[in-house]
Amino acid sequence: MSNSDEGLSPDPKTLPLVLDLDGTLTPSDATFEQLVALIRQNLLLALISMCLVLHSRTAMKSFIQKHTGTRFVAQMPINEDVLSYAQREIEKGREVHLVTASHQNIADAVGHRFRSFTSVRGSIQKNLKAKRKAAYLKAAFPNGFTYFGDSSADYHVWKQAAAGGLVGQNTSGALAFKKSGVLAEKIFPGRSASLRKWFYLLRAPHWRWNTLLFITLAMNPSVWDVTTLITVVLGFLALSLIASSSYVFNDLLNLEFDRSDPERRNRPLANGDIKIWKGLMAWPFLAGSGLLLSIFLTNMAFLILLCLYLLLAMTHAIVLKSLVPINFIAISLLLSMPIAMGATLASVAVPIWLIVTVFFLFLGLTLTNRIKGV
Repeated sequence: MSNSDEGLSPDPKTLPLVLDLDGTLTPSDATFEQLVALIRQNLLLALISMCLVLHSRTAMKSFIQKHTGTRFVAQMPINEDVLSYAQREIEKGREVHLVTASHQNIADAVGHRFRSFTSVRGSIQKNLKAKRKAAYLKAAFPNGFTYFGDSSADYHVWKQAAAGGLVGQNTSGALAFKKSGVLAEKIFPGRSASLRKWFYLLRAPHWRWNTLLFITLAMNPSVWDVTTLITVVLGFLALSLIASSSYVFNDLLNLEFDRSDPERRNRPLANGDIKIWKGLMAWPFLAGSGLLLSIFLTNMAFLILLCLYLLLAMTHAIVLKSLVPINFIAISLLLSMPIAMGATLASVAVPIWLIVTVFFLFLGLTLTNRIKGV
């Protein structure tokens, strides 16, 4: 039913209510949730799945689904405002359907989690999105429907709907909603990725540990000059970018654990404040920026140490974190390495006793749980 027929339409609130999943019922994206699970499980398979997107989104989704399953759905963050609205409509006797471009198995898992939807439908052979979703809904509900979505891809669906709802503060989604001319049934405020949340995700306060990079410079006043100081400062920035990339990588791999923890569940990726796809882009961007900056410094020893730091941080996130004794040693090494990095940048010798002392100091702090948020 098109918007031009609104005068002949029944009250939109008596029509079936159709909800999108990604960005609407959940602030997250089920496909990216599965991709992260696959990265944690098998990095090679994850890379293969990313290549499959060049063939088709459905092929990628089917491949990821085959190797991961839907266990993550049980802890996936939910937009409580949308869910509450839908449940109130169900109590009034209204049909509420879930129709998503995510794989059918994911749609089934969401339906099993809430058990209140009239029906659930996801992608099977073709990606159920934009024009395909609009055609499917028009055929499934010839007497009209109301559609709640969040993105510009929903434009074609809103064009066919008797009424609609907009979820979130996505600029392109809001423009598409307005352009479609659909009658607004409900507008839901969304979650925004504020600078404060990015500050939290990147663990910027943890950059204080990287100031150990300056300690050997401070111990050798004879090498103090503007060039050396600038070099060490740039080295500090490169290290901090690499460290932040490792924190983002860690949070991506630990979504399931973080969501089950009363404190960590509020981390921006875990609760959906920052989209997973943004985290997947931020991780290599930060790491690449840090490495490029270190190459600019033309100090091979520093570059090697920085690469070892990144490798150890990623290995810690993937494997070592679950091995309790080695986990503490890995964290202590990561926190101690800036001393050696600073020495290479300032071209001074680093006392072995200093590294050993700092290492055991951090080991003691990690064992007593004084260093958190790693």
